[in-house]
Amino acid sequence: MRYFAAGAVLAFALVLPAMASAQVWLEDREQSEGPGIKLGDALVLHLGLGAEGGYDTNALYRDDDTLGAGRIRLTPYVDLATRSKRRRVQDEGVVDASPPTMKFRLGVAGFYDHYFSDVGRVERLNDFGIDTHLNFVLFPEGNFSLLLNATYLRTLQPYESASDARARQSVMPGIGVRIRPSGGTLSFELGYQLRFMYFEDDFLATQNNRHGHDIRFITRWKVFPKTALVSKFRFTPTVYYEDGTYNRGSLPVRSLFGLEGLISDRFGLKALVGYGASFYQPIEGYGAGPDFDSVLAQGELMFFITPFSNLRIGGERDFVDSFYANFFVKNGGYISFQQMIGGIVLITLRGEVYYRVYAPVDQGATTPGGALPTHTDRRDTWTSASLLVEWRAIDWLSFFASGEYTADITDFGYQVTNADTGEVTETGAGFHKFVVFGGARVHY
Repeated sequence: MRYFAAGAVLAFALVLPAMASAQVWLEDREQSEGPGIKLGDALVLHLGLGAEGGYDTNALYRDDDTLGAGRIRLTPYVDLATRSKRRRVQDEGVVDASPPTMKFRLGVAGFYDHYFSDVGRVERLNDFGIDTHLNFVLFPEGNFSLLLNATYLRTLQPYESASDARARQSVMPGIGVRIRPSGGTLSFELGYQLRFMYFEDDFLATQNNRHGHDIRFITRWKVFPKTALVSKFRFTPTVYYEDGTYNRGSLPVRSLFGLEGLISDRFGLKALVGYGASFYQPIEGYGAGPDFDSVLAQGELMFFITPFSNLRIGGERDFVDSFYANFFVKNGGYISFQQMIGGIVLITLRGEVYYRVYAPVDQGATTPGGALPTHTDRRDTWTSASLLVEWRAIDWLSFFASGEYTADITDFGYQVTNADTGEVTETGAGFHKFVVFGGARVHY
């Protein structure tokens, strides 16, 4: 159990920080799975089911109508994967020195959310989601590696703001190659990912259905055994399908250069800085609108306080395509702390704040729901804080409790005109909400 704990804490520290719907265990199942069912010498089948209940203080993400509701969420999943080195040590006590031929993981997770409310708008939130992913690496430690991946996601989580908390689907297949001559001191990675996004709501579909071609080129030069100078270049041509969208398409370019890796056994660092530009295509009657053309940055400090605890502090500056304008610039950061107690209890704390500065909004353009924006200058502060406590009772059974606060603080809003009376009402775009959950999961 203690070997699991140390490995899990270290792995959590090295992946992208995420606490989507307080289900950290689902974000990185590889580091918290049970013994599984062996299928031959290389593959293991893992089965899991999470069941949790709780309360949501603001199910509809409203600023003036905080309709609370009880919730039950069920999350079954199945993973098929090759055994990791850590897992082979647990099973056999030794690891074959020869490098593995491949690394493979195929996972399918389902989500069912049920709200207990007598309000029709809340009851309509009862729905399901799907998260499917494939990751395959041929010759992962060789001089040449082939990378294949694919993701399918159906979710009801907000994409950009409270107004678009509706069902959407994403399909993202990708391929890449990695070349590491001279023993891996220098490596080059070239990859491509096709990204489709579809909204099931008719109005949101006219605003944001699209596809993009994400092309990446990454180089790494190890200046120390676990630290590398890194350059990252991304080109993402994007095409919007419908006439209702504010954007017709864009040709975003991002480049970053810096240092990342472990400076010592107790300290890790990522510091990248670069440049980004958007190049939006013109819309008949409107022109192309403003472009992003400025500095980009990513940074993170990682402190491995003990083998069972870590602290991370990070931030970024980037730009993102928007429903309501060409783009918004997000500046902000996060802090997270993880502690394993007694080898069986994992505590995760996380907080983040991001300040969004939108490009000028077209005040004559409708927004989700057919409303008009109240003004052209939009500034939002997104903030969240969360806590997860998980007790691993035995190798395949865990109990957990979580709480999360999320808010969008803004004076931006929408004006809606009643077609019958002509009365104009105004609705704010911000919201505050608390969500608490408790439950158990089986992870064999």
